[in-house]
Amino acid sequence: MPVTANIRSSYRTRYGIIALVLLGFMAWCLNDGFFSYPQQKRIYDTYIQIRYPQGQGNLENENYLSDWRKRIDQFKAEDGIVIDSVTQPEEKTQMDINTQFVMAGITGLLGFAAAAYFISIGGAYVKADKETGLTTKKFESIAWDSITSVDISRWESKGIAVVHFDTPTSKGVVTLDDWKFDREETVEIYELVKQNTNLIPDNESGDDDEEMDEIA
Repeated sequence: MPVTANIRSSYRTRYGIIALVLLGFMAWCLNDGFFSYPQQKRIYDTYIQIRYPQGQGNLENENYLSDWRKRIDQFKAEDGIVIDSVTQPEEKTQMDINTQFVMAGITGLLGFAAAAYFISIGGAYVKADKETGLTTKKFESIAWDSITSVDISRWESKGIAVVHFDTPTSKGVVTLDDWKFDREETVEIYELVKQNTNLIPDNESGDDDEEMDEIA
């Protein structure tokens, strides 16, 4: 009877959550960069222009020191700019605005990468049949005699075994990972690989193979 190890929902959900958090932070940064920070900058700049209409040098002029609150109180709100003489607005510079776009770019790239991986592993599985061999989401048939080697160097410590294969139509690897796929079924598939290929020694001490991209 075939044994199928499906992608674990908890494993896939992690990447979905990561993607949502990163893309949400990207949206927040874009909102700050396009709207919130420019508005705060306009408010601060207006406040400074009213308080110091001829520049910072007027700090020594007693008239400016005594009249700035009156000038601010007389200012009429325009274009959403509301200021008062009690609280000084928070300063936002062009550098602050540019920083938001940089952070949006970084988190956006990471977020879209996580989302792409989340989508790509949907429905992923590894199936083993004693009569025919292995089947994955990408490869429909990998006969037992097409398997050329099995890297078990991380099986005991991490539950990862890398099956290398070479068929007339394709060449690559299938990664058995008991954290990524259903654990019990992954162990059963590992045992079937061991029984049907004679590539895994009984002591299960494998040599380190060159790492390859996961295909399963």
